[in-house]
Amino acid sequence: MQTIAVNLPRDGYAIHVSGSQDDDWTGAVADFLQGRVPVVLTNPKVAKLCLPALKKGLARRKIVPKIILLPDGERFKNLETVTAAHRKLVKLGADRTTPVLLLGGGVIGDLGGFVAATYLRGVPFVQIGTTLVAQVDSSIGGKLGVDLPEGKNLVGVFGQPKAVISHVPFLKTLPRRELVGGLGEVVKYGVIRDPELFENVRLNLPKIVKGDEGLLFEIVRRSAAIKAEVVVADEKESSLRMILNFGHTFGHALERLTHYRKYHHGEAVGIGMVVAARLSERLGFCSKDQAERVREAVAAAGLPTTAPRYPKERWQAALEVDKKSRGGMIHFVFMKRVGDVVTQPIAPKELVKHFEDLN
Repeated sequence: MQTIAVNLPRDGYAIHVSGSQDDDWTGAVADFLQGRVPVVLTNPKVAKLCLPALKKGLARRKIVPKIILLPDGERFKNLETVTAAHRKLVKLGADRTTPVLLLGGGVIGDLGGFVAATYLRGVPFVQIGTTLVAQVDSSIGGKLGVDLPEGKNLVGVFGQPKAVISHVPFLKTLPRRELVGGLGEVVKYGVIRDPELFENVRLNLPKIVKGDEGLLFEIVRRSAAIKAEVVVADEKESSLRMILNFGHTFGHALERLTHYRKYHHGEAVGIGMVVAARLSERLGFCSKDQAERVREAVAAAGLPTTAPRYPKERWQAALEVDKKSRGGMIHFVFMKRVGDVVTQPIAPKELVKHFEDLN
């Protein structure tokens, strides 16, 4: 097991990446609990596949957790589910010292983290990611929130976990589509920060998709380290951290346009990265061959590369509620080359115009 420090000035913590079935990853959970009885927030699918391992590890330390099951899927990442979870915590007698364990993917991490951060003005929580998206991205950095009908992640807070635990063997429980979807975030890290990671993923995709634990451990470890570096440099997303949104502007808009039902998050981000790369080429930020490298990597990962056609008015409306907008301008992440990106403000109307010309 490898530990990555997130050295924030106030709320620093560690990311524990466990690469083997034999690792005692629950020991890191127990260190946080210090004998206290936790509440686990998870969903029925994860409870069936991953909860037994957590309960077994805690049972060796005579800890029996309480369980709250939340509905599965992005469409349930809303304030109604938050209220229901808050009320269940009240029924369980949770107080300000009650630790919360978030066991699941990105939805559980975002939603459950928001629940923990707002219940009694904040209770301590640990992120235990069970999907590739969660392990490389969403569990790290303290961005917690839920969706509104108008857009994704429009209600939220910054709240850092006490620890992040990524047990790579959990990825074996994922359907192929979900594992492949997670590779979208990994490709993103390669584009924004690490050409070596980009090439590692591109060259080893067949082995990664087949679940090679060594390769998965390495991409989780490296992606988590990149995310930690960026978060430490810019915790509240005022400057550098915006680069983590490469591919997400159009990706989030696409999720909204399809009511969070057609695409997994990583699939939407894959399309968004191809769009961002092509727009970068069109506006003179990168060469055609650099943009094509991104498209080829996304396609090789098995992710979609083509955005569906919608009227430009609908694209513009979806982009205008992007949470990264400032003063009516979107801080869009353009690529200069693989491993190097830049953030530039652009009006949604102008963005859609160039996108429509390409699409």
